[in-house]
Amino acid sequence: MGWDYFFCEVDGERATMAVDLSVTTPQTERPHLVYLRIFPSTWSKVTLEPDEEMRLFDEIETFVDRIAALHDAVYVGRATTSSTRSYVLYAPEGKYLRRWLQCTFVTLAEYGYDHCAGTGPDPDWSVYRDFLSPGPNEQAAIAAGRALRA
Repeated sequence: MGWDYFFCEVDGERATMAVDLSVTTPQTERPHLVYLRIFPSTWSKVTLEPDEEMRLFDEIETFVDRIAALHDAVYVGRATTSSTRSYVLYAPEGKYLRRWLQCTFVTLAEYGYDHCAGTGPDPDWSVYRDFLSPGPNEQAAIAAGRALRA
């Protein structure tokens, strides 16, 4: 995967985007957008230490990537704000993968988080193109970061 990271604004809130820009789009064999959204529970009193939360999100991401591979889906990126983290995939069929994601992460409540999963047709990959992909300013920042690491 060729992950790139950049900052932007989502719904008036600062966000960090992680996106695989090496993905060829659109992929006609994967016309369904599937997402998993994780957010702090409004009813739970559980709070994690920052390092515990980071490990939890790393494990979630690893599992999302594995589930994607099992369903011939492509995990293309995620958006993170102070209130939510959303994982975005494209799949040949969305309803079954959505159910997998919804059921798999039901135990997140034990850690103080709620979640939801959804799916819908997106044969043009417009969410990837218009929401996850960087704009011109972000592309310049990504290029500058690559130059610094080279």
